[in-house]
Amino acid sequence: MFLSTVQQHGGGIVSDLGIVLAAAAIVALIFHRFKLPVIFGYILCGILLGPNLFPHSAINDLHTVNELSELGVIFLLFYIGLEFDLRKLQSLFIPAMTALVLQTIAMILLIMFFTPMLQWSPINSIFLGSLLAISSSMVTIQVLRSQGRIKHPHAQLAISILILEDILAILILVVLSGVAASGKFEWGSVWKIIMFIGIFIVGIFYSGKLVAHRLINYLNKIGSLELITIFSIGIALGLSVLAHKFQFSMALGAFMGGAILSQSPLSDMIEKSNRPMRDVFSAIFFVSIGMLIKPELLLQDWKWIIVLSFFVLIGKILACWLGPFLGGHPSRSAFKSSIAKSQIGEFSFIIAGLGQTLGVTDERLLSFAVGIALITILTTPILSKNSESLFLLFSRFVPKQLLVVSQFYRSILDSISVDISNSQTIFQFKRPAFQIFRNFFIINGIILVAYFLANKLQNSTYLNNYALSVQSITWLCTALLLTPFLIGMIRNLNEIIMQIFESTFQANENDQQIKFNIIKIFQKLTLMVLIIIVGGIYLSASAAYFPSGTSLLIFLSLICIVVIFFRGQISTIECHLEQMFIRTFEQKTETKEEIHRKETFNEISKKYPWPVKLCEAKIAPGTVACGQRIKDFDLRNQTGCTIIAVEREKFNFIHPSPEFPIFQGDKLTLLGTESQNKKSQTYLASKQNDVNETKQNRSIKMDQVYLGSKSMLNENTLAAANIRKNFGVNVIGLQRGAEQITSPQADELLKSGDVLYVIGDENSINKFIQHNSTAENTG
Repeated sequence: MFLSTVQQHGGGIVSDLGIVLAAAAIVALIFHRFKLPVIFGYILCGILLGPNLFPHSAINDLHTVNELSELGVIFLLFYIGLEFDLRKLQSLFIPAMTALVLQTIAMILLIMFFTPMLQWSPINSIFLGSLLAISSSMVTIQVLRSQGRIKHPHAQLAISILILEDILAILILVVLSGVAASGKFEWGSVWKIIMFIGIFIVGIFYSGKLVAHRLINYLNKIGSLELITIFSIGIALGLSVLAHKFQFSMALGAFMGGAILSQSPLSDMIEKSNRPMRDVFSAIFFVSIGMLIKPELLLQDWKWIIVLSFFVLIGKILACWLGPFLGGHPSRSAFKSSIAKSQIGEFSFIIAGLGQTLGVTDERLLSFAVGIALITILTTPILSKNSESLFLLFSRFVPKQLLVVSQFYRSILDSISVDISNSQTIFQFKRPAFQIFRNFFIINGIILVAYFLANKLQNSTYLNNYALSVQSITWLCTALLLTPFLIGMIRNLNEIIMQIFESTFQANENDQQIKFNIIKIFQKLTLMVLIIIVGGIYLSASAAYFPSGTSLLIFLSLICIVVIFFRGQISTIECHLEQMFIRTFEQKTETKEEIHRKETFNEISKKYPWPVKLCEAKIAPGTVACGQRIKDFDLRNQTGCTIIAVEREKFNFIHPSPEFPIFQGDKLTLLGTESQNKKSQTYLASKQNDVNETKQNRSIKMDQVYLGSKSMLNENTLAAANIRKNFGVNVIGLQRGAEQITSPQADELLKSGDVLYVIGDENSINKFIQHNSTAENTG
């Protein structure tokens, strides 16, 4: 009886899924054997199984398969969110953002030129321009990894642009859903959508961080992979449903679910446990995309597809080359990054599929997306492999005048970059400015939630005559909840005002009182303006739930208070402000790099003493390292310490390789913080209670190296510079302003103004310093 019920109601779905996954598995094996992109294998599989190639489709219920394929988008975005690292994006944000903006503009201009010839509607043009603006993260990262360039500077830049593109794609999905509903593109609604997306992202991110991490810590103690998997899938699907309830794309909720869990201690385990779900449903998604394609349209438009593919390649390469260069990134690295991401991919299919599903785009759009993606993806590995040769070839045809202008522009940017990195004011502004931005969106999020809750209460049949009272209590509680965030914004604004006046006005003793009074006036003015802005948003949302005219009366009263209070005070400080400006800007300042070099070293030694030290550990018989190679007992990952040298009888081995064997009686010179050194000694002495005394190894020297604007290491990664191999020294630390980075990663991007802490023998360090100084002088 049970089996017959399954056959009647669920057999069709199970049968369709079985056919789709079995066919996808066969095609994936074939494409993998010939080293072709598997995505096209899935799309080909969909064409073969769909209703557009053969008279009878192998799939019984296409609609159900398409519904299930949406899980592919959800898990793909969840996976991208898990890999999202805001810290890596910050260092390359400006070059990546300029590349994204120019690439988007280039694709829009391209479509504006071609769509009249294609005789497509404005909505088709919007969808086509949107899908061309997004590159393939899967293809780009796979190409860079296969060519061994994933830690090179141009790879880091390409990945940063891809992260911003993923965020743009999510915004595009939300906007295009609105375009499909209204039939036109409205700029006013775009800004409103961006505002609501910002509120949703900030609210979900911080509330999710607060709740999810506590649950993750609890799950970590339990250690159950089953519970961790179910929890993470629940987060992904739950936030997708929540985003859909707020009329956003489900993809946005899935991305936020991944971003919340990305920095948790279980992120790697969550990523591995969910990878099969992502792969399975992504395969179903791309197969369902293939089912929508009509092969005759693909053959009918092959000339247009080739022409558009050529211009997409040229447009993406030029835009993503020029953008980072204008943002201060080296031209060579920018060109290589533009080559690596010159294709379109998975998000393009998602956008094309959205238009097809909503029934608002031409059926040829999906064929164009597949054809252009096929050509651009197949050319990417070839172009990326020969990117250096292509750069040198293009450089020969660049006019000398343009080279001179570009070098002058780059020198100006380097100078500005050094000034900014050396400015303590910029670092002092970052924290309060970020907190103001965060609190503003949290306040709006709380007001938005209160608005939806009040609407639900208004339509409730259970409250009857108490509805107005309950709504009023709701808004009063909302006002109390807003108070700490509003106070936080006020404090941070006051801090910024204080810092601006301290850094801008150099007041003498007579002007100190005037300066203090002006600061107080500005702080009060900021307080009143902030109250008006937040109060206006609050009162406009709650106006319908208070007695008629109450909200408007309160708002007008706030404005009157500001006008009356400040009208008489502003004129009294005007003349004092003018005098202080004149005195301040008459003073001369010197910002030469050589002067700053000395100041940086002095400041670091006084304010930021480097926390790493050298210590020595002797290997006893039967301990964890005795008779093992260095890589076998993995000291660095276990304790954070680095083995700098090994002393064996009368010999001293500097910078031993991972293959170097350790024997009884060897003395290891270790580098790390005090806590790391203690942990390493305990670890090396495991299986024995005796702990050896430590002492300084006088044969090893630690020194500081300043990176100027023309240093060979500027805008380069440690992996690409290969300092250890070329000079025989180890980079064990990095000082960037107030930030200290111990044991920097191989993909750490170095910048002008950085101070490297290197360790090695004296000759090697002197050779490295001399080479760095020579590069600066000849640059």
